[in-house]
Amino acid sequence: MSLSRDTRGLSPVISSILLCATVLAVGASVWAFSYSTGDALRENYSRELTPRIEGLREGFIIEKVSFNSTDNVMRVWVYNYGTIDVELAAVRISRKGSVIQSETLEESVPAEAVREFSFTAVVNAGEDLVIQAISTRGNMAFEAYRVP
Repeated sequence: MSLSRDTRGLSPVISSILLCATVLAVGASVWAFSYSTGDALRENYSRELTPRIEGLREGFIIEKVSFNSTDNVMRVWVYNYGTIDVELAAVRISRKGSVIQSETLEESVPAEAVREFSFTAVVNAGEDLVIQAISTRGNMAFEAYRVP
């Protein structure tokens, strides 16, 4: 008997090789799909989480408030004690829970610095006010103030 005529063991070997190749191809494609999907999910999660982390790193207070009744100018000093710059969106003046004036600022306070903001306000002597500073990240600082 010659080798070329004995084909009894050739069919199982070829089928085993084809089966292994198919399993490897399917496994590689599933791994590639899982890796790309996981990478996209990780990137989206990071993109959504970064602004929230920045918001947690932001810290500021209203250090002082003063009002000059002769020219109706209210001055508000904001202290940024955080590690990143604070972008202030607005300062609101409230009386008994209702906003009586809102000033749009869109200005920044550098990290570990104090910045003064002044604007014209119409308030009466002896009024109890709440001054509210709002950042673009949604954080707020409050200060109670009685007009002299």
